[in-house]
Amino acid sequence: MKKIATLIIALVITLSTSLSTTYATSPCQDFEDFPYTYSGVGTFAYLVKLLGGTYSCDDWKAIWEIDGDTWEATLHTKEKDGTAYSYDFLEVSRNGVPLQLTEDNSSRGNGTVSGRRYTLEDLELMLDIQIEIDQINMVGYIKKNNEMY
Repeated sequence: MKKIATLIIALVITLSTSLSTTYATSPCQDFEDFPYTYSGVGTFAYLVKLLGGTYSCDDWKAIWEIDGDTWEATLHTKEKDGTAYSYDFLEVSRNGVPLQLTEDNSSRGNGTVSGRRYTLEDLELMLDIQIEIDQINMVGYIKKNNEMY
């Protein structure tokens, strides 16, 4: 499962000034006939698969299951600056309970169509994992169900 840590590090190293924000993953942008391309296509689905889960996405709505838990996410977009696909807001729930993701105060895009930024804490909530980053050695430690990956 070292691939999970490598993948998380690859996501995190797309950094601006710190290791707190990931740019290249979105749970709701991995569907057929997606209107644009972005660098993180398939990344979130791949993380779910590596964690032993299943993932599906259609028309800005995603559902994934890991270890008996079910998440549902819907990305809402709006028309802005000549595109109909600017980020408006994201809803994510786990087993029907809404998740409180970090507030996204960004006003610029970030490599995804939606422009939504995700923190490590967001990924932890959306995948039921704990992430520790060793910034000196650039190593990611993933803990799930008291096991290190």
